[in-house]
Amino acid sequence: MPPVTIVVPLEESAGEFAVEPNAETIIRNLAHELRQPLSALESIAFYLDLMLNQEDPKMRKQLRRLRQLVQQSDWAVSNAILTAGAFRLSFDTVNLADLVAESATNWAAEHCLQVGLVRPDEFRVQLLDEEQVKLLMRNILSFIRRGSHASIVITETATDAEVIVEAEEMVIPEPDSLAISAIQRIVSVHRGTVQIEEGPEDARRVRFSLPFRF
Repeated sequence: MPPVTIVVPLEESAGEFAVEPNAETIIRNLAHELRQPLSALESIAFYLDLMLNQEDPKMRKQLRRLRQLVQQSDWAVSNAILTAGAFRLSFDTVNLADLVAESATNWAAEHCLQVGLVRPDEFRVQLLDEEQVKLLMRNILSFIRRGSHASIVITETATDAEVIVEAEEMVIPEPDSLAISAIQRIVSVHRGTVQIEEGPEDARRVRFSLPFRF
């Protein structure tokens, strides 16, 4: 007698394979799988940049573009993780003014921006997730067109710290975009507030505040 094969539908089978993974798990695993090849691509681009002839500006331009695309992909993955809630908080005592200044300086150098920064001479530390705040600033600064001018004003009150990023050449994405969703999520987990406003002379500004006491 030939062997009999019994096929059990997946939804009726027992064990871990019958459990449908949730969106958070899928995105967290996807991020893990994507970041390994992205990291390898960035390392390859860096190596080629070192080995390339200094007299080949066109090739160097393409390598810089490749590194920017890798960074942009990693950035999109980070925004997706935050939007889906598939992240873990890691709070530490941080000086927000220093963090904003560092983020603005790095972004200005990479994207040919002129950034004017106004901040208090002394600034209190806060309990923040440093990596999330860096991503928050990266998202906001990404709205500003390359080569334009922006101003950042950092102030503090008795209860919170406020950051205002303003630029005439600022393009705000759709409300359901990953960048906007991540901004709202980051501010929310820090118990803060965020607003996107029309400024004077058609300028746009993003204003967010983060409390000193979590």
